[in-house]
Amino acid sequence: MKKLILAAGIAALLTFTTAGSAAPLNTNGIPAAAQGLIHLDYDLVKKSAIGTEYIASLKSQKKGSEDFINTLKDDLGLDLEKDAISDITLGLTAPAAADVDPDVIVIVRGKFSPEKFLSAGKKKNAKFVAVGKHSFANVGTHDKKWLVGVVDGKTLIAVNKSAALATAAVDAHTGAAKSFAAPAPLVSFGKQFGNPAILIYADGRLFPPADNQGGVSVPPPDSLYAALGDNGTNIRLRTTAAYPTAEKAQQAQATLQGLAGIIQSMSAQGNGAGGKQDPKSAARLNKLFSAMKFTTADKFFLFAVDYPVADAVQALKAQSAGKAK
Repeated sequence: MKKLILAAGIAALLTFTTAGSAAPLNTNGIPAAAQGLIHLDYDLVKKSAIGTEYIASLKSQKKGSEDFINTLKDDLGLDLEKDAISDITLGLTAPAAADVDPDVIVIVRGKFSPEKFLSAGKKKNAKFVAVGKHSFANVGTHDKKWLVGVVDGKTLIAVNKSAALATAAVDAHTGAAKSFAAPAPLVSFGKQFGNPAILIYADGRLFPPADNQGGVSVPPPDSLYAALGDNGTNIRLRTTAAYPTAEKAQQAQATLQGLAGIIQSMSAQGNGAGGKQDPKSAARLNKLFSAMKFTTADKFFLFAVDYPVADAVQALKAQSAGKAK
């Protein structure tokens, strides 16, 4: 789970931000039992400088790539760049065992053709399974398997596990079962932030009891809220983690701030080809670490970043080109 949260945070910081008016938080299709939520306003993302650059980088990847978005397009005729319109929502539920991935449901709202989806899948010999009256296709990406279905002309549903999980998502979408109710603090957090492109909520059950790697121990919070967006000049990230005691919040602050300092120091020793440091990349990375603010307020750990949009775009361009600039 920690890898999932880290990957989501990095991807969000580098790709999905925009200035503008955020769409209302939509949780339809996410089962009521979900313990975490990631809501992305894709309509705004497509109009942002960073979102545009990220989408262009996906196009440059070779066919046969294990990238999930390209797999959907190549194997099932689902072009998220063109067909996703409003928002993308992920629901997460902790597994029974600590070493098992969480249940993940992805809801994409846009304009999708069930007929085109089925036709493209059959041409690629996709294996379909029945989920109620809907057909879901098995999709392989990297070392994961997904079930993907177009349940109507406006909604795509993808799940990372069984047909039972797909059924739960379809039932929540159609109203046969209740959808997840966004916590009031999350809604309030988003309003206080102002036009977030991404809102994140995680129940404490999604975090492992402790994160121990190389002597580093980060206490798990009771809950976490995060918002990401930009004001046209800077990317803005705000995170609030609630702890049972002020001491735990302070421990999280000290550990994460110290870890960031270690990573910053290591990156300064060389991040270019052959271990040679690239000045421009190093300067952007140093600016990012310097912009990080770690604070506490009673039982809450607070993390904030304000980072220039122009620098983030340049970093993404360098990454897409396959070399540091």
